[in-house]
Formats: sequence, structure tokens, C-alpha cells
Amino acid sequence: MGMKFILVDIQEDVISYKVKADGAVFTEKPIIMLHKNLIDFFDDNDKSKILSICHINDSTIHNIKKEWSFAILLSLFITCLFSSIPFSQMKVNIFTYLQPGGILIFPITFVFLDAINEVYGRRKGKTAVYCAAFSLAIASLFIHISMQLNPVDGVMKDSFIRVFENLPKLLIINAICVLLADSFNNFIYNALKGLLRGNYLALRCIISTVIGQLIYSIVWISVFFSGKLSFEKKVEYIIDNYEFKVIFCIIVCMPLTIMCVGIIKKYIYK
Repeated sequence: MGMKFILVDIQEDVISYKVKADGAVFTEKPIIMLHKNLIDFFDDNDKSKILSICHINDSTIHNIKKEWSFAILLSLFITCLFSSIPFSQMKVNIFTYLQPGGILIFPITFVFLDAINEVYGRRKGKTAVYCAAFSLAIASLFIHISMQLNPVDGVMKDSFIRVFENLPKLLIINAICVLLADSFNNFIYNALKGLLRGNYLALRCIISTVIGQLIYSIVWISVFFSGKLSFEKKVEYIIDNYEFKVIFCIIVCMPLTIMCVGIIKKYIYK
């Protein structure tokens, strides 16, 4: 069960609440709570009271904008996965790091998933993870079925098999990784968001990614390269992959997330 805030008092210009039943009482302006999406941590009854003060209901343009922007972010999240995962079979050198071929695209998924969690809350974060994992699993099945057909050109089939023979396995492994690692990422991100009352966005992005991507790197490399690499080589590849993603997250993804969240909130609440 996720963290739940406790509504203490509600007035036109200030909301009083507790993060824990025996904790301190915090106050916040309703519009600030809305911008930080802290209302996601209240039960449905209290959430309705807060939204009513902000003059928001399910029929407003505010909700239409949220649905449209969520659809765009979800599409970008899944697009980055499908654009990067097929190239994971190919190894490339980036500076001193040995990396999968899609490494410059894959970490951008951190931006879109964290933005979804930040702006739309835990439920939409779960929806994004489940949609992505389901899409990868279905694509794996469809590609496997298509590869069983007999083409007219046998030479062309051999070429396609060489390129795509490992793709169904790679996609299903990454579907599992998304369910495990990104679900854990969401849990850490939203737990920190509640504890920090919506502050320190950059810190929350970094911590959740550092933990979630450790799981991702361990699982996909260990399973996909089982029998192909020695234990020592797999450990070395995991460390390289994980370290690069963490550095990329801090230098590139974290600033992009802050910018992305700012743009979306400006679009929704302007």
C-alpha cells in the first residue's frame, strides 16, 4: 500500500495535513499542492475537497490537457524502448565503457517515466510500466510468429534470421526488466516524493534511477548473455552498463526531466 497523507484542515488559502498519523502538521497553499501533485497522496474523498477549492473537476480543460500530455509522454516512453532495445545485441565503445548499441536512447526513458510520476502520480506511473511491458511482450510474440513463415526468397530469410533471431528473447527479457526495475523505480520515486513533500525533484530522479537501473542491468545482462559470456565478463559488462547509465542520468536525464516537468506543468496549469 502506498503512502497516504492525512488531511487535518482545509481552508480557502491553506491546507493542513500530516505525512504520518503521529507526525508533524504541514501547511501548503492549494495551488502549490496541485502543481506538485501532492493531492495524489490523499484518499479520494479528501482529494475531491482539495480539487474543489482549486475549482477543478473532471469536466475541466485541466483534465483534458493532462490526458493529452500523458498520452504523449507514454508514447515517447515506449518509443524510446523500442528504438533502443533491438540494438542491445550490438556492443559499442563509448569513451572507456563497453555498452549496448542503444545506450544513448534507452536512458531517455528515465526522463519520460519520472515526468509521468511527477505530474500524473503513482497510478499513471504504474499504467506506463504495464503498457510498456505488455507492448514488449506482444511484440516478442508477433516477431516470433512472423519468423516462422516461409518466404519466397530463402537468401533473404537467412539475412533476416541473422538479424532478428535473438530479438524475441531480447524483447521478452526487457519486458520482465521493465516490470521489475521500473516498478521499483516508481515505488522509490513516489515514496521519496511523499517523504519530501514534493520537493527536491532532481534528488528523487537520481536516487530512484540509481536503484532501479541496478536491477535492470543485472537482470537483462545475466539472462540474455547466459551461456554466451563468462561470469567475470558478465559482471564487468553489468558494472560498465550500470555506471554509464548513472552518469548519463546525472548529466543528461536529470536536467531534461526538470525541463520536461516544467513545460508540462506550464501547459496544464497556465
